[in-house]
Amino acid sequence: MAVVDEPAKDERVSDDGAGAERRDDLVPEFVGSHPDYYRRQFKRIGDRTGLSWSARVQTFNVAAALLGPIWFGMRGLWSRGLPLLVLETVAFIQLARGLFGDLGADARERIEQIESTLAFRQEQLQSAIDKQSDKVDVFKRAIASLESAISDIEVEAAQADATVLWVTLSGLGLLLLARLIAGIVATPTLEKRFSAWMSDRRVTSGISTTRTALTVLFVLLVILASTTHYAFPFFFQAEDGIRDGHVTGVQTCALPI
Repeated sequence: MAVVDEPAKDERVSDDGAGAERRDDLVPEFVGSHPDYYRRQFKRIGDRTGLSWSARVQTFNVAAALLGPIWFGMRGLWSRGLPLLVLETVAFIQLARGLFGDLGADARERIEQIESTLAFRQEQLQSAIDKQSDKVDVFKRAIASLESAISDIEVEAAQADATVLWVTLSGLGLLLLARLIAGIVATPTLEKRFSAWMSDRRVTSGISTTRTALTVLFVLLVILASTTHYAFPFFFQAEDGIRDGHVTGVQTCALPI
């Protein structure tokens, strides 16, 4: 029996070696760029049943860390790219708010509205004084209440302005976290796609110019549109005001356009 089993064992070893060699030969066709790098990385991943943190560091993909969701989109790996794009979009919004936004803008807008009401109440008070009306005390209490509200909101605006540094740092931290995750998961995700591609050649492979261009355009549009909408909302408020049929000519001239 031993004589019969030994050739079978040698045949299995030979088949495994041939399979590994054929797998290495197919890497350039699949990745399209830097085949030697990915051949080594895929072999490192294939030699392990599970990826420890040390192994993940060894397979860290610098290109993916630099490009973020663009790298995943270029290779058609949107199952990983879209969550990273969402995370990076939030990061860029925070960075834009901290570096270029006006965090106290809402509070100051409320102050302006209250000040216009305050001016109207002061006119009413003066008229009541001139007419010796019994509503003088009522107007005085209303004015005092409005002035107190303005003082409270001014404190709120100052506190919002004081958070600029923390908002900026949170955005930077989120961006670095997203890029770190991208670098860690990129190569294992691509290796898993490679295994699927070997069984079904219809699976997306390589890097195409069209896919790259569409990915860059899509990522930029999402980040720019989201950042503009959430970090600089006054642009959209101005547009809404101009299209509002109830906005008067004087009010339209005051819009930040």
